[in-house]
Amino acid sequence: MRFHSLFSQSAGSSVRMAIATIAPVVLTSACAIAVSQPSDDALDAGTQLAMAANHVVPTDTATFLPEYPSFNSQPLDHQVRLYTNYLWEHGRPDVLIIGSSRSLQGVDPHALQQALVAQGYPALRIYNFSVNGATAQVIDVLMRQVLHPSQLPRFIIWADGSRAFNSARTDLTYSRIASSEGLRRVMAGDRPVVNRPVPPPVPLSSSTEQAQSCEDLQAWLPFLQRDGFCPPEAVAAPAPTSQPTQLAYRPFSTNLDNKGFQVVPQEYNPATYYQQYPRVSGRFDDNYLAFRLSGVQESATRAFANYARGYQIPLVFVSLPLNRDYLDSYRLVRERQFQAHMSRLATLYNFRFVDLSQQWSAQHNYFADPSHLNRNGARAVAEYLATRTDFPWRQLAQRYRNP
Repeated sequence: MRFHSLFSQSAGSSVRMAIATIAPVVLTSACAIAVSQPSDDALDAGTQLAMAANHVVPTDTATFLPEYPSFNSQPLDHQVRLYTNYLWEHGRPDVLIIGSSRSLQGVDPHALQQALVAQGYPALRIYNFSVNGATAQVIDVLMRQVLHPSQLPRFIIWADGSRAFNSARTDLTYSRIASSEGLRRVMAGDRPVVNRPVPPPVPLSSSTEQAQSCEDLQAWLPFLQRDGFCPPEAVAAPAPTSQPTQLAYRPFSTNLDNKGFQVVPQEYNPATYYQQYPRVSGRFDDNYLAFRLSGVQESATRAFANYARGYQIPLVFVSLPLNRDYLDSYRLVRERQFQAHMSRLATLYNFRFVDLSQQWSAQHNYFADPSHLNRNGARAVAEYLATRTDFPWRQLAQRYRNP
């Protein structure tokens, strides 16, 4: 299934957040937001970019979120707050970037928007909803459970690497989230973000590709061990609440901007880096020592890819760059196994796979450390993605030209 057909089918039936129906927001002194701003659709691309550059994220989001317990992850708690603010101000994003810390600091949504504007596209709405430590299991539960379908984007860029898909590793981030009171509330039908109902996904063409039964999905997803669970499209959406209140706040130091992006200015210098940190061979790296791509992470990847396809949302996976100092012979073998694995899944589940793992591997100024990009690398990735003619940029822009 190609991107064009996915977008053509969904463009006429996409459901937008009905922000106007929600009770007026009382702004605090710490919140510099103009309530009467025109919608993004009514503004030219240059004006939108200027507004984004000057926008201040509210430090007190008490008026934006329901009272909600923690997900046992301060980075996730904070991202949920920021993304809620974004939804209330701008509505559903055109593009959502997801992944772990590698994506959080490795794909710049501002640079992607600017690069697309430079090519003549409108200023698309782009948000980076990556979370430190996120694996495929974490991404799947966030996208399929924590967010309501009306809060999903029109295009998803999943950017990460092999560590997030290694089923042999202990998934500490997922384990904490799975045992949290926040996820228990989600599974009881109470999400942290106010929603409106959306139509069920468009049925797929082949009967063998129809959405699986609840029993099948439970077998696929070991982390959803609860009786009577059904996917979101089979459950009535929760009714909007009349009084948005506050997520239980836990102080968390972060430099995420208003599009969820973490700006990291530090540049990797091998001469000084290895004076502070040991040089660990891939053979002794616990990220690769036990390495298995089949298992719970693959099951989560399959389930999420099916879910995105069911909602007619194009999905791209980008394998992010690694520094040449990181890619010793042992890690390189594992990374090649991962590339083959993701290529196979992309073919089976109709998403696109882009391998940038060895792109710019010798440009140290693009990296914060051997496996994480800095702001220079994040901009380079974003600018490259903007040039991809096989991505649905034209279909996304069509909504602005034909509202």
